[in-house]
Amino acid sequence: MDYSKQRQKSVHRKKLYENLNEMPFYIEEFVEYKELHDASPSTLLNYVYDFRVFFNWLLSEQIIEFKPIKDISFSDLENLRKKDIENFMRFLKLQQNMQNSSVNRKISALKSLFKYLTSLSEDEDGECYFYRNVMAKIEIHKDKETLNARAKRMRSKIFHNDDDQEFLNYVKFEHEKALTKHQLFYFLRDKERDVAILSLFLGSGIRVSELADLRMEDINLKERLIDVIRKGNKEDSVWITPIALNDLEKYMEIRDNKYAPGKELKNVFLSKYKHTAQPLSVRAIQEVLVQKL
Repeated sequence: MDYSKQRQKSVHRKKLYENLNEMPFYIEEFVEYKELHDASPSTLLNYVYDFRVFFNWLLSEQIIEFKPIKDISFSDLENLRKKDIENFMRFLKLQQNMQNSSVNRKISALKSLFKYLTSLSEDEDGECYFYRNVMAKIEIHKDKETLNARAKRMRSKIFHNDDDQEFLNYVKFEHEKALTKHQLFYFLRDKERDVAILSLFLGSGIRVSELADLRMEDINLKERLIDVIRKGNKEDSVWITPIALNDLEKYMEIRDNKYAPGKELKNVFLSKYKHTAQPLSVRAIQEVLVQKL
């Protein structure tokens, strides 16, 4: 890590701890839990900023008794209604003029906090702080956008922000914690494949159509290269980042056992339909990218 990144992390960490002084004790516990799971100071600082906006709104709307933010108890959160959260979302969109993506980020932060408080926290009796999770009833609504357009936009945004490793770590280790049981089943079913697709997409510059056409013989793991056919049938070799290589190798280790393609099916990325392996289509890969990005 270069000096500028180290300094940025140090600045974010200092701001994080300064802001935690104004937060309830359970927010500090939540942050400590996230730190153990490799969340960056920047991510955690944004969480705390989001919580402050939420707490200030609860106080200003008199949904909870007026008090310093530090004194907001988890029982205050336990008694919130679904309508309260929906009104908060309306406040963000209509009064704060936030885009859906910004609203979704704040709601995702609250979902993560409430999941910790209702499922992962522990008081001195070994019980969670409370069990009623109002955020589990809240859906996140994504903007309507073509799959290909969104995939291209998000790759540009993430890859050039130089935060691709942090984002990939979120998908690998944090994303599943915010999913319902139904969503979690499908996420875990194809997790290795989807992480490899996402990692290659972000870390090599390979196109969606090239991912769909990628065959086993096109991959040179030793040289960290992928052979692709560009527009105009021009042959090219794409270098794979070490992170993408590692994720691709993990997928290839389980590919044959999980998807049972047989010797004749050489496409790298597969799906399974009615117990039969099939090449993953361009649209299916676009959907993988959109769901994660």
